[in-house]
Amino acid sequence: MTTTKKPSIVLLYGAIAAGVMIGFTLVTWRGGPEAFIGRAGYIKYILLIGIALIAGIAARKQNDSYLEFRQALKIIFGVMVIGMAVQTLSAWLLLSIDTKFKQQLMPVLIAQTEATYRSFKFSDEDITRMVEQVKAGDPFSLWNMLGGLARIYIILFLVSLGLAAAVGQRKRTN
Repeated sequence: MTTTKKPSIVLLYGAIAAGVMIGFTLVTWRGGPEAFIGRAGYIKYILLIGIALIAGIAARKQNDSYLEFRQALKIIFGVMVIGMAVQTLSAWLLLSIDTKFKQQLMPVLIAQTEATYRSFKFSDEDITRMVEQVKAGDPFSLWNMLGGLARIYIILFLVSLGLAAAVGQRKRTN
């Protein structure tokens, strides 16, 4: 009798998250520069968190309604890592191929940068300096995008801690 090994929950749901992130990237690309780097981008985090939470719940169900916190954290954060890595790399690849679209992003990015700093009551001098820094570099280079990914991972890890606490359980001792 042969038994088939079930795929890893992290890889399975990570692949689902990766597919959703690629789809989201393509949809926002088709929506134009404002959609690609605008507030609609926050939806991807909600989708990613939802998929990671479902992965944690699926793992708990697969393990007879028990999942240790540490294992829940590995699964939930693992799904988020895979999803965001694929999203970042697919966005970078897309912008490397569609250089015209990348050029269209710059004015939108500069306007958003200026609006963000104004909302935090920065001085006009500071805002001008920050905008000049954005103009001087390539915010969509692989190096800059990977740096942004690392910062996002820190935030997603904190979110994962909360989700793992909600999904995971400690072993009961009698």
